[in-house]
Amino acid sequence: MAEIKRGFIEVPSNIITYNGDVALNVGISFATGVNVVEVGDRLYRRLAELKFQQPVGIEINEVYSQPKEVDKSVRGFVVSLGQAVAIVIIVLLFFMGLRSGLLIGLILLLTVLGTFIFMQYMAIDLQRISLGALVIALGMLVDNAIVVVEGILIGTQKGRTRLQAATDIVTQTKWPLLGATVIAVTAFAPIGLSEDSTGEYCGTLFSVLLISLMLSWFTAISLTPFFADIFFRGQKVKEGEEGKDPYNGFIFVMYRKFLEFCMHRAWLTVVVLVAALVAALYGFTQVKQSFFPASTTPMFQVDVWLPEGTDIRATNTKLKAIETWIADQPETDHITTTAGKGLQRFMLTYAPEKSYAAYGEITTRVHNYEELNSLMERFREYLDATFPEINYKLKQIELGPGGGAKIEARIIGSDPTVLRGIASQVMDIMYADPGAYNIRHDWRERTQVLEPIFNESQARRYGITKSDIDDVLMMSFSGKNVGLYRDGTTLMPIVARLPDEERVDIRNIEGMMIWSPALSEFIPFQQVTQGYDTRWEDPIIVRKNRKRMLTIMADPDLLGEETAATLQKRLQPQVEAIELPPGYSLEWGASMSLQAMRRSRYSRPCRLAIYLCS
Repeated sequence: MAEIKRGFIEVPSNIITYNGDVALNVGISFATGVNVVEVGDRLYRRLAELKFQQPVGIEINEVYSQPKEVDKSVRGFVVSLGQAVAIVIIVLLFFMGLRSGLLIGLILLLTVLGTFIFMQYMAIDLQRISLGALVIALGMLVDNAIVVVEGILIGTQKGRTRLQAATDIVTQTKWPLLGATVIAVTAFAPIGLSEDSTGEYCGTLFSVLLISLMLSWFTAISLTPFFADIFFRGQKVKEGEEGKDPYNGFIFVMYRKFLEFCMHRAWLTVVVLVAALVAALYGFTQVKQSFFPASTTPMFQVDVWLPEGTDIRATNTKLKAIETWIADQPETDHITTTAGKGLQRFMLTYAPEKSYAAYGEITTRVHNYEELNSLMERFREYLDATFPEINYKLKQIELGPGGGAKIEARIIGSDPTVLRGIASQVMDIMYADPGAYNIRHDWRERTQVLEPIFNESQARRYGITKSDIDDVLMMSFSGKNVGLYRDGTTLMPIVARLPDEERVDIRNIEGMMIWSPALSEFIPFQQVTQGYDTRWEDPIIVRKNRKRMLTIMADPDLLGEETAATLQKRLQPQVEAIELPPGYSLEWGASMSLQAMRRSRYSRPCRLAIYLCS
């Protein structure tokens, strides 16, 4: 009656390959507060110990290793930090003398050391953002100390003792210096206090700047006078300069005259400053603006969308054809493909695509970051020339929030047909703009459905119900679960279905038979149906606050000078000019925030993605 066999599911939900070999993905996530570099080292040592147990033909490779990337990034930032400190000290040595330069350099190092102590106390890790904040702050950390040291030197040149000069300058400048420091900190406050993904991702930038700058003010009015008394002990004023006005030099005299000229013509000065401000604001609009640049990790990804309804095996075949071209390029190190859904979240800023069969993703790592752009440019030309039928999106690893698109126009309403019509108008506007790429929407294409028309009165005479017809159709094509088989602790479904040759053609439905309980025999399937209806349906419907919402997405050219801000500035007036029917609305959105990512079903990113290949 039947052939019983054991095997894999015929239509898989996800297919992963690594360099062309079928692979299993193992993701390892680190606990909060641990040193990922140390944990990574212990993990690699353990893998080396277990190497002898590795089966023949099985290889363990990695697509992304956060310990290695963090170690590389931190080392690079530490080098940059050391270079910045050395440059500041060398410049001070040239322009302020040996003792003054060494003194201010010492204060700078103490300030940085104190910042590290506070970061440890406040549980702020050494990472890209916190170390970058120190690099940004270096130029400002010495300002307060320079004012105090210069004031002490000027005071001693006027004949005051070191103690008197230190007391005078600290008393005179401590509150103005505090005000200037607070202003500098306030300039970065919008980043740290922002409630969106920017504030979440860059919160430590503001925290570290706040700690270091306030600490620089404290050390300037406390430690700097103390060390100045030690460093300048024994230093004598040059003969003939004692009591001489130190502000009587050529530069000071010219600067004083310039200030007097400006103060006597206050309105003219204000007008010039306002004009300079306006010119600066206009000039700023001509500069490419991007708050989150791409990472220097030598990796890029391409999302591939085939028409909705495409079988996952056809999607995987298309990915293999694309992968073959990438593998032949000399810059390529390794390639990972996934069909059916995105990879596991191997980093916080990576947002995997939802699970559907028509989607695939290719992740490629190259040998050097300098080779990345040239390979991506050639890759895009190859895809446009060879695979015009696919939609794709090239992207690099982001430093900030990822996922979605840079520009999202959301249409909210009730009727799916009307929503698709409005979306078509929006997409036409985007297609007409040469700077817009990766144009798509999240409802995808409609799919065709073949639906038998149930003859209820005739079926009742034969004792057949609608569920009986559903069971027969399921068993005849995709297969019907009729039980469970227990293999140790594993439960495997028992699937009943027709042989392959009878399941190939949908036209076989006309010759199918169904059991009639009333007649106790099989009858033709056509006896209980009135034909078949072919219709189109929406396979994906997205809702927000229980209302249907269709999102049209676009990105600026990844390899060009276009930014999301300039592109949206051109598109927004044209899109908003579209007349919407009553009850429909338009809103502009952005990518998923980091907080939303954490709340999603991909709750924790895998910091180390290991692939077992056979």
